[in-house]
Amino acid sequence: MPHLIIESSLSLPKDTVEELHQLVGEQETVSIKSVKTRLYFPLISFVGEQPDSKHIAITLKLLPGRSLELKEQIATNLFDRASELISESSISVEIIDLETYMK
Repeated sequence: MPHLIIESSLSLPKDTVEELHQLVGEQETVSIKSVKTRLYFPLISFVGEQPDSKHIAITLKLLPGRSLELKEQIATNLFDRASELISESSISVEIIDLETYMK
C-alpha cells in the first residue's frame, strides 16, 4: 500500500526512481509487492527566492500504525539514498499517515 511520490524539478533517470522504489520495499513492515511509486515534474518550482531551483520532494504515504521511530528511520534511509543518487539539489522527505484509504 505505501505510495512513494517523488516531485522533482530535475529529470531523474528511471533507475534512480526504481532504486528508491526498491529501498521502500526493503523497509521493515513494507512489502515491495504493495509499493506504488510515481514521479512528477512541476511546471514551476521555487526554493526560497530562486526560480527554477533544483529541488526534490519525496513523500511516502503509509497506513497508520507504525512507530515514530520506524517512520523516522524510513525517512532517513530515503533521504540518505536520494542524497547519494541525486547531487546538487535540495531534497526533502515527508512521511504521511493516511487517515482513510480504499482501493
